[in-house]
Amino acid sequence: MTDTEHELVLLAGLRQAFDANCGASCSAHGDRPAGVLVLWEGHLRGIWFRRDGAFHFIPGGYVNPTYASTTVAEAVVYTLSGICRAK
Repeated sequence: MTDTEHELVLLAGLRQAFDANCGASCSAHGDRPAGVLVLWEGHLRGIWFRRDGAFHFIPGGYVNPTYASTTVAEAVVYTLSGICRAK
């Protein structure tokens, strides 16, 4: 799969997790070429993108990634626990 295809899988995984855990507070949106935008109550929390075999997360306002994950599941767990706190 291409990086874009991996990002689409992550986007679907995040949306499913948000529906189950966060209600309308957290949302994910595809934004090519940036990656997957993560918003909390409409405010940008950061962007996930895939490069070199891993997903990287850049918090809003940062220039460089602060976290990397090799799987969608790990990226979703990190997002729920560290970015969009699940209810």
